[in-house]
Amino acid sequence: MEDARLIKGLEWIKDILESEEIRYQISGGFAAHVYGSTRPVNDIDIAIPDEVFPKLYERVKEYVIYGPKRGKDMKWDIYAMVLNYKEQEIDFGGAYTTKLSLKDPITREDTDTWIDLSTDFNKSVMMEFEGMTLPLEDPRSLAEYKKHLNGEHQIQDVKAVEKFVEDNSSQIE
Repeated sequence: MEDARLIKGLEWIKDILESEEIRYQISGGFAAHVYGSTRPVNDIDIAIPDEVFPKLYERVKEYVIYGPKRGKDMKWDIYAMVLNYKEQEIDFGGAYTTKLSLKDPITREDTDTWIDLSTDFNKSVMMEFEGMTLPLEDPRSLAEYKKHLNGEHQIQDVKAVEKFVEDNSSQIE
């Protein structure tokens, strides 16, 4: 049984995105969860076209706790907005301008080399979750970018997503 807070938050934001006809793609730990990762889900990460942030903001402004604005640190360069809907965090990132710093393969330290994480909505993988059909990030690109993040939970996500790819390779274009 899934966390009721997660389900309610997901249903709420999915209804808004679809009623406003906003293209979206779910990524991050929640997408990894749908692909088979068993760790607890902390938030819902969603990529949306950068130009629709103002439109979405008008619908969700009472729940906004950050943004929408560009933020940059040692790991991320992202246009983002964060919501807290009934204690469920929902993170939005710009689909066309998000960048992630690469890790050095030997030291595992962040480098000053950035990779483009632009979202290709045409490569969304439609998956069922709790009676909802959701557009998820392609599992191969999800696993690839998660390899550049820190934490045991990222390793767990990568393993689960790579297993999903292996088990479903004939169904993934």
